Amino acid sequence: MISRTQISDTIAFDITPIDKDLSKKVLGYYLVSTATIYVEDTHSEPDKRAVEKEVKNIASHLINSDEPQLTIAIHGYANTKSDTQKRDKNIYEYAKNICTSNNVFVGYRWPAENPAKDDPEPANSKPKSFLDKIKFALQSLPTLLLGILISTLILGITTVSLLLIKPTVFNLVVTFLSIFLVSTSLSFLLSRLGEANRFLPPIPNGLILVFFASLIGAIATHTLTIPINSDSLLVLLAVLFVLFFGVVLALIALRLSTYPGDRYRASNYGVIDLVEFIRQLDQALIEKACEQAGIPQCQWSDVKKIEDERINKDRVRLSFISHSLGCEVVTQTIRILSDVFEPNSIEISEENLTGKDPSSKIGRVFSLGRLVLVAPDIPVESILSGRANFLRSSLRRCEEAYVFSNEADLALRLASTAANYFSFPARTRFRGYKLGNVTAKHFINKFDCRNRRLKDDEKYGIINLNKGEHNYPYKNIEVRASNLEHRRLDELLQSEKEESEKQILEEEAVADFFTYFDCTDYVDFKGAPTKSDPKNGKPEGVVSHAPRRSALNLWWDYIILCFAYFFSIPRHINVHGGYFEGKFSQRLIYDIAFLGFKGCLTENFNGSLNDFSKDCQNKGIQVVLASKDLPKAPSGESPCHYR
Repeated sequence: MISRTQISDTIAFDITPIDKDLSKKVLGYYLVSTATIYVEDTHSEPDKRAVEKEVKNIASHLINSDEPQLTIAIHGYANTKSDTQKRDKNIYEYAKNICTSNNVFVGYRWPAENPAKDDPEPANSKPKSFLDKIKFALQSLPTLLLGILISTLILGITTVSLLLIKPTVFNLVVTFLSIFLVSTSLSFLLSRLGEANRFLPPIPNGLILVFFASLIGAIATHTLTIPINSDSLLVLLAVLFVLFFGVVLALIALRLSTYPGDRYRASNYGVIDLVEFIRQLDQALIEKACEQAGIPQCQWSDVKKIEDERINKDRVRLSFISHSLGCEVVTQTIRILSDVFEPNSIEISEENLTGKDPSSKIGRVFSLGRLVLVAPDIPVESILSGRANFLRSSLRRCEEAYVFSNEADLALRLASTAANYFSFPARTRFRGYKLGNVTAKHFINKFDCRNRRLKDDEKYGIINLNKGEHNYPYKNIEVRASNLEHRRLDELLQSEKEESEKQILEEEAVADFFTYFDCTDYVDFKGAPTKSDPKNGKPEGVVSHAPRRSALNLWWDYIILCFAYFFSIPRHINVHGGYFEGKFSQRLIYDIAFLGFKGCLTENFNGSLNDFSKDCQNKGIQVVLASKDLPKAPSGESPCHYR
């Protein structure tokens, strides 16, 4: 007998309505993982009955819909709970205006940590400030590294001070006394903050440091009769101390960025808890179907019959809107939901041999719908063919897949690639870049270094129409850091392949499953309109200053963007999340997720690809359409393949 929906003893998530009115066509919910930011924290237990009730409400709403759809939005790195729920609220309000059938929107919050300040959890507790995070970083530092930090700091201060002061017999006592006081104070402070007084007590560790400091001082004042240049030795010692101190300091800085911790939380908390929610909703939908069929004690054979007769034709379309590190949560979730051991998902299945795509059905009631990745913080490797590509088999089961990216995304270009340098096994910089930095092709090949201004509108809109064999999407996108450093995707694909394998590469190009929106030069109106100026001035760059050139300048453009992104000088440019601020990009993201690409065209562009392309031209957006979205050739065949 199939058991009823059960919430485990340790609740993986809490769920609350965005809008209390359950009569709406679109229901909205905040879904929050109960995992805490720090493992030592205790989470507040949600009401099990309330959680189960809301899951059943969602199931009832979906099963009574002619075209049921569950759309889940997932935030990215460092987002606070309040910021996440504010964006989710905006998405829900938008969905209510465009959805016509009974659908459900869920804004999912996994436990991301903000580097500056976190929202209080639980609500009545004190928020964790940046100073608190420094203290936590020292407390969690391994004893060896904390000992290296303290000792190299003290010995480094001693060495550099002696180099600068040049002590003589007359001021030697004053110099050493000053160094001793400063060093002792810093050592005591760091040991206390790091809760290491028991492991690194002043005695005997303090005496050892004093001995070494005295030895360095003796060398500096020539009290030792050894045939060496004391200044040269002091410089060498200072370099070594600063080097070791800098290594530990870099690790602390990486910890304070919260990025490595967020990657861990995303993979180990965010993915698992989201899968658990979908699993419980799957069970609730089965139970609801059994109830409507008049089978109160539902046996497995009855479930299979219901699947065949009802659920298979009314499967719930499962779509995702994800941003930044949330894209990692989505792709890993899809991998689990796809179940690699299911025959239909195996690459060498009968369906693949006959040229068909594997079924989008997952579980008993769901099918994979639209996948919208905004500034995805996943490796560009995900769209390259290769051994056991972790996204390929899952992507083949999605109805539609989209990437919103831009060349100016400093969060991915600098922070993410630097943080992942230690862990991602790439031999070159290009394979270490992120999918959110993939852009439309501007250069002929890797030897083309001309940084020219893009001419007029023919470089914007849909750029892979009517190009014959060059319509392949993977031939129209590239990874670039500047006009001197760039690679087309097909150059990366074929870098280690023989020409005879070219056809295989074309057939296996995972990149062709996606439609790409390169928003580097995207412009839109900013600010509130006024009576005298309804559009409030001229359109401005949304995710960059929209230079409209082949590539950003390696120094000048990036320096300007750093000031604009981090310090709002002369104005704030959100290079990583601006897609949710521009009106046009918002409309594209939400309409595609809820209505699909064809629905988006019908709703906004009279169903015309040409009108869509012209609007993208006006906004400075370059679009590379997935093969399946390209118009059919006169012969009835697609102008390029899609597998």
